[in-house]
Amino acid sequence: MKFPVYDDEGRVTGVCGISTDITDIKKTRDQLRLLSDSIIESQERERTAVSRELHDMDGEGLGLAGMRERASLVNGEMEIRSRVGHGTSVIFKVDIDIPEKVEQE
Repeated sequence: MKFPVYDDEGRVTGVCGISTDITDIKKTRDQLRLLSDSIIESQERERTAVSRELHDMDGEGLGLAGMRERASLVNGEMEIRSRVGHGTSVIFKVDIDIPEKVEQE
C-alpha cells in the first residue's frame, strides 16, 4: 500500500509504502495443494482396488461380491471397513451352532 506524505503546509513531499512479505503464505499454499493432490490420488488408488475386488476381475468368484453372497448363504453378514492410509478390513459374522455335548468317536 502506498500513500502520500504531506508537509506542514499540505504539500506532497514524498510517498510512503507498506508491504507484506507473503512468500511463506504462498509456499504453504503450494504445499497444501500438493498434499491435497496426493490424498486424492491415494483415494483413487483405494477406490480402484476395492472396485476390482467388488467386480471380481479374474472371474474366480473370490471377489467381495462373491464373499458377500457366500456369507448370506449361511445367514451371515459381511462388513467392509476402509480408511485411506489404513487399508481395508473385511469382517464376517456367522452364527455357529455348537452342540453342548460332543460325542467322541
